[in-house]
Amino acid sequence: MRFKLFTIVFLFVLSLASCSKKYTPATIERNCTGTYIEIGEQTFAVCNDEILSNFTDNAHIKVRFNKITDCTDYMDEVVCFLYFEHDGFVKITAID
Repeated sequence: MRFKLFTIVFLFVLSLASCSKKYTPATIERNCTGTYIEIGEQTFAVCNDEILSNFTDNAHIKVRFNKITDCTDYMDEVVCFLYFEHDGFVKITAID
């Protein structure tokens, strides 16, 4: 009986912990190739950059995001031939 109770309590606490996603500090960077967020040493292209329209370049924000593998909107908005290396694409889900 104690084992069942312990298991139920453990699973409940585990489920609560997995729901609490933390915000990650990031810096916004824009250039003619698109909008990016810098997180530590990594730079990610933002697919839904309209969510950042109220923030200035180099603004420090806290975000929640999902890494994604493809971003067709990003490729449609490129307006120059500058090569800007990045570490992948993200979709921002929330800003604190």
